[in-house]
Amino acid sequence: MKKAIKDLFLYFIAGGLSRLFPILILPYIAQKLTQTEFGVFSLFQLYLSLISVLILLGVDQAIFRKIPAIKDDKQKNEIIGAVLYFILCLSVLLTILFLLFDTQFNQWMFEGNLFHPMWIVIGFSMITSVDVILTTKLKAEKRTIFYFNLMLIRSLSFLALIIILLELGLKLDAYFIALFISEIIMLLFISKDIKDGIKAGFSVKLFKQLVYYGLPLSGVGFVLLLIYQFDHYLIKELFGVEMTGNYAFAYKFSAIIGTIILIANNVWQQRLFEKGEELAISYMKEYAGLMIVICIGSLLFIISVFNLFSQVLIPDGFIKILLLIQILGIGFTFYGHSQILDSLILQRNNTFILFIFNLMVLIINIVLNMIFLPLYGLIAAAVISALSYFLLWLFVIIYLKVHCRQLKLISMTIEFTICITPLVINLIFDTLFISWLLFLLVCILLVYKNRKIISQIKTIYAFD
Repeated sequence: MKKAIKDLFLYFIAGGLSRLFPILILPYIAQKLTQTEFGVFSLFQLYLSLISVLILLGVDQAIFRKIPAIKDDKQKNEIIGAVLYFILCLSVLLTILFLLFDTQFNQWMFEGNLFHPMWIVIGFSMITSVDVILTTKLKAEKRTIFYFNLMLIRSLSFLALIIILLELGLKLDAYFIALFISEIIMLLFISKDIKDGIKAGFSVKLFKQLVYYGLPLSGVGFVLLLIYQFDHYLIKELFGVEMTGNYAFAYKFSAIIGTIILIANNVWQQRLFEKGEELAISYMKEYAGLMIVICIGSLLFIISVFNLFSQVLIPDGFIKILLLIQILGIGFTFYGHSQILDSLILQRNNTFILFIFNLMVLIINIVLNMIFLPLYGLIAAAVISALSYFLLWLFVIIYLKVHCRQLKLISMTIEFTICITPLVINLIFDTLFISWLLFLLVCILLVYKNRKIISQIKTIYAFD
């Protein structure tokens, strides 16, 4: 039991270090960069995640689900080797492409504001992809302590480097250097896994199996990423990289909600489904209720901190940050709830349904942004994003209502509506005091009602 709780704690902390930590230092980075530099920095991060998804083709998801069932180390190494060789070959081809059209890509992707060769985007994407594959293997093998130490080393090295380099006046270069060195440090610590994979060689058969399993998940992730990113690109075209940075700043703080859910799902919900779908469904209502309470509390805390310390946290020249965070935060609350529910669809291998839902929402998102973003600017982009995540949530609710009658969807929806009320009231009336009182009341009621989840920690998240 002690090991189970310890593992749970370490996975949450490690996930927070790798995913939440870079967001929390954004105000400091934004203060040290010009608006143009921060816009380029934001775009680079968007392209990095987009290209990494394309390079990986969902094989990381396949690895996470397949490796726990494999006992033979040789077969595990063959799987990793197949992926590593593919990443290397694809990255070389993409690098050559970017070298041939360096100026054109720079002008198109960054308005000519990135004073570096464009192939560095591919270089960082390759390193990031390798890191994702190897850390996924660690999680799948439940090497908790090693995974935690790795995330701690990478995060602290990145923090130390970027602070030192920014203080030395390196500006945008500070980010590139800090990211590169921290990623290389992490690769050195997992070099044995890399060597074992390379020695195992490339197996076409194994790679086909991984892609066959992972590609549908990759399709869902890629379309979802376009929903996340499309408005950023359109803002760049209409208003320049400066406004892209402004919007991305608010977007990332709102996205903390989705990140918390993602970490919890990877850590907790996967263990539920390992014990059987029926048991997972029986706990899903309580799990969803408590997770949404945590997310809404986190968002109210972020809004309160930005209210109190706006002069310190919001860089000069950035506009409507607080309003954008509130609108986008409501959208991400819907998205977080849908993430919890759609895990059941993924477990049943109905990935195509999610792909269709995401594609429909992406089309709506693009059309609405093309119409309203030129007229109403960043606020329109935020409202359309929130609407997009609401539609995703609605589609998932409707689908599960028809295909999974065991879920208590009506009571879950009512609970969720009650939970989100403090955020809506704060957005409309701008009254944090009342919103916090309502939230605390909701929190007490839901925690008491869902106290069954304590036994879930004891009985479900126990593994050796």
